[in-house]
Amino acid sequence: MKDFELTNKYWVKYKKFYLSNLIKIMFIPYIYGAVNLAITKILTIDFDMLSMWNLIQFLFYFGICCDVMIALGGYIFSSKILGTETVSVDETWQGWLVCLICYPPLLSIYRFFSEQTDNYIWTNWLQPNDFLYWVWAFLICLSWTLYWLSTLSFGFKFSNLSWRGLINTGLYKYMRHPAYFFKNL
Repeated sequence: MKDFELTNKYWVKYKKFYLSNLIKIMFIPYIYGAVNLAITKILTIDFDMLSMWNLIQFLFYFGICCDVMIALGGYIFSSKILGTETVSVDETWQGWLVCLICYPPLLSIYRFFSEQTDNYIWTNWLQPNDFLYWVWAFLICLSWTLYWLSTLSFGFKFSNLSWRGLINTGLYKYMRHPAYFFKNL
């Protein structure tokens, strides 16, 4: 019983350290892979054929690349010296589950159960020769851009499941959760 109490006391003392490093161990390889995937997608775009679709693809994957590089920097460069140390870590299994369901492999399971049954997307009801098509495409690109600008506000304080201090610059100056808002929009 005494060993259990000693182990429990040790766990309580270093819980934040262990949980914050577990987050890094889980997310750094995933985010590194996402950076590589985004760069690969950028490099495989056929720029010989200049088209609006190629430009949109390039801008989308460039934005994704910048977004995940900010996240990668947030995990790698977290330290007290840079003012990006972890202040607190979510200690609930529900918080971890909700976060981790947004990433592979749990994302694949979630998508299997929540996937729509048809393949009907917005380009099926709007065509490039319609004015509304370009309005809708602009709104989608605007929401991507505002999401990426929200992520940029984090800088090296970016992290999942942990808090590294209050962000009150960029879009966070005007609304509470712009990244979540524009990502879901």
